[in-house]
Amino acid sequence: LLFMKAITTQLRAVQSIIHCPVEEGGGVCPDGSMCCKIVGTDGHSFSSGCVASNPHIDGNGTCCGDFIRPGLGSACAGNYKCDFEMSSKSPLFVGDRADDGGGNNSSFFLDHFCSLETLDEDGKIKSISRMPRYALIESSTTQLKMRGFPIFLNHHNSTSILSTSTSHIDSVKRTAAKERERIPAIAYYSNMEQWGLTTSGDGRIKIVVIVIHGSGRDADEYNYALIAATEIQEEYSPENVLVIAPRF
Repeated sequence: LLFMKAITTQLRAVQSIIHCPVEEGGGVCPDGSMCCKIVGTDGHSFSSGCVASNPHIDGNGTCCGDFIRPGLGSACAGNYKCDFEMSSKSPLFVGDRADDGGGNNSSFFLDHFCSLETLDEDGKIKSISRMPRYALIESSTTQLKMRGFPIFLNHHNSTSILSTSTSHIDSVKRTAAKERERIPAIAYYSNMEQWGLTTSGDGRIKIVVIVIHGSGRDADEYNYALIAATEIQEEYSPENVLVIAPRF
């Protein structure tokens, strides 16, 4: 009960969305994120991907212009720069097969990653740090919309319970609207529209991923990052993965 009360919040909390300028794709991103221009899924239009803020790394981040494929771009955190190398193994971000110099595709792939050079006192390269790139997908207002999972009071034992059906949710909403009452709810972001727990379940959903934000309370950025991850994993089709990012 204490846990349920702790994560309950009012959905009228401030929710900010930034509109990216045309040169950065003209899309939308969570407030605090950096906009990056990416090629749309049709291969012709442009939109915006979002680079989450990272207080643990110096620098604002870098958008990588070497698009992985239509609808999927990449970026580097902080002061890391976009880098790549030829690899004989198929990497996380699979680019085109490298040209062997004669106009033919070789057996090597372009492995995209981020690198950061550390210099010594003489200005010479002391070491090179390497980290994976951020995956960027087209962001949308649907992804950035804060939602609420209703919690109802069980009058028999005075405990809070989650809704058990979508029809129940709709019924309680109508009643509350008539009586001008607010419904307590768990605030969250998701890659899917409002959903409820039903006895038959949702046939689309094969796996559920719940991501918990940190002290920054940036659940919208966590939600975006996990949705992007569903696009590059190959175990499940993205439409079969439900992403939930509670905000508390």
